[in-house]
Amino acid sequence: MLDLTTSGEQCICQEVSAFFGIPGVQFWVKRDDLLHPIAGGNKLRKLLPVVQHANRVGAKTLVSLGGKHSNHLPALAWVAAKAGMQAVGLVRGWSKAEMNSRLLLCKQLGMHLIGVERHTYRTDPFHLFEQIAPDFEEPFYIPEGGAVWEALPGMLPIWHELQAQLSLPATHLLLAIGTGTTFAGLVKGATQMGLQTAVWGIVALKVPPAEQPGSFAQFLDGNVPLPHQLLWNHHGGGYAKTTPSILETTKAFETQTGIPLDPVYTAKVVAATQQLANEGAFAPGSRVVLLHTGGIFN
Repeated sequence: MLDLTTSGEQCICQEVSAFFGIPGVQFWVKRDDLLHPIAGGNKLRKLLPVVQHANRVGAKTLVSLGGKHSNHLPALAWVAAKAGMQAVGLVRGWSKAEMNSRLLLCKQLGMHLIGVERHTYRTDPFHLFEQIAPDFEEPFYIPEGGAVWEALPGMLPIWHELQAQLSLPATHLLLAIGTGTTFAGLVKGATQMGLQTAVWGIVALKVPPAEQPGSFAQFLDGNVPLPHQLLWNHHGGGYAKTTPSILETTKAFETQTGIPLDPVYTAKVVAATQQLANEGAFAPGSRVVLLHTGGIFN
């Protein structure tokens, strides 16, 4: 039987209250970036139950997609190699003449890379899978970022680790949102365990107002139950974009705490938390945890 379990004991809660400087409010960073040097963070958390499911249904090849700077594809390559399965990465806008550290790592781990034209990638990604599926043994499709129902249980261990690491329960858990899968898994886990912690999702991409109510809620029956919420105005201009203010906050945070931040996701969480704290969003006595979702390697 495939065993891809991993311990999260090394994913410590590091206190960073001094950085935010709000009297009566404690802040920690849950260091999920320490989960694994290649596949650390939420990518590994999501992929483990998905790959276990794929193995149970007889899959031999794992197929997914991502951009040239994807963190998801190296994580998938590592998990597939550990599971003894073939991995295939459909890479947006990539040609074989281009190779960066992430894609080189994918190849070193045995992943077969296929470049995909950007328009086709955006309009019908599953059709890409159907086109290449006959070329590989027992292929199993994993959407971009591991955004699939089977990924949600992978978030439950985070709650157990927080219970073991904090003397009192967190009042708030803040994290960045890309596909919304990690957020949904944490909300469902909190409900399952009867926890009162409010999960706040910092949306890292710019979503038009008309699309916001239903976005990222496909795993939550179309709505986000209270006390959880999505925060839309901390995206820094859009996915993989930033602002001078976010960059300044990132530099100060890394210098003072020694914690490296991923500029696409976690840096926006830190900047958003600072703004929210200064605006009085956290009442005295609050215990706020920021989830570091990884993405730190060159």
